[in-house]
Amino acid sequence: MFGGLPRSFWAGCRPGTRAFYSFLLCAALFLAALPACPWAQRQIMQKFHLKTASFVRFALLQFLPSMYNFDNEALVSEFKAAADPFASDLFIHFQANHHPLRFVSFGLNNRREFLKNGSSKYVYLRSRFNGQRLDSLYVIEPKANTLNVKLEH
Repeated sequence: MFGGLPRSFWAGCRPGTRAFYSFLLCAALFLAALPACPWAQRQIMQKFHLKTASFVRFALLQFLPSMYNFDNEALVSEFKAAADPFASDLFIHFQANHHPLRFVSFGLNNRREFLKNGSSKYVYLRSRFNGQRLDSLYVIEPKANTLNVKLEH
């Protein structure tokens, strides 16, 4: 037996089919390990924050379903906060199920707001899951009807 399947099953498969099934098996194992494995949790959080170590890792993580059980918070500010902006009542922040940066690029009304007065905005993201936490700060600079998004930390 190989992976719970008879050898005759694997022997009859083409190499591409074997690779596909192997990829599915790896993805299932990764997702099964997610609740208990801090490394896997960090990988998914880095995917949400566009902070993966390489584009190849980011691309491979796109095949995994987005997890709705992460706590993703975001807020937008006109100025850079000196302390933890999520601890303050001065900022309005919101929850995002997954891919919290989507509201910057795909939300048409948000895009208009970012372009409206021509000043830079600061987007703070915080993701939490099972004791892990990742914070990020992005600077959005409107220039000539486009938005430049830069990761600050």
